[in-house]
Amino acid sequence: MKKSIILLFLAVYLLSATELHQLLRLPVLVVHFFEHKQEQPDLSLWQYIKIHYAAEVVVDADFERDMQLPFKSVSHGGTSTVAAIVAPVYPFVALPFNQHRETFIERPVHFTSAAHLSAIWNPPKSC
Repeated sequence: MKKSIILLFLAVYLLSATELHQLLRLPVLVVHFFEHKQEQPDLSLWQYIKIHYAAEVVVDADFERDMQLPFKSVSHGGTSTVAAIVAPVYPFVALPFNQHRETFIERPVHFTSAAHLSAIWNPPKSC
């Protein structure tokens, strides 16, 4: 019972949230192939697929029927995933850039000089 409920929920999700529901249009693909086959008896399945999926979209007499084929139109255009990345805000302190001018540059409060960071590579002082 649990397995069937899980499969039901999975099927509902895949058919509603993805483009998997396009596979339900496969019978239209087969019927439309046979319609083309009646008009052109020497048409192969591969040629039919190339005409409807690899070639440019041609607006002709059966354009409406062509757009009913699977994966020819997108029905979930509004579905999207958005990831918001917010940069942390640090307080800034204005430090004088040059003593002769009145211009300032802004540096973060937690600014550490490179001389302090390179002290780790010095040998120990007490032995």
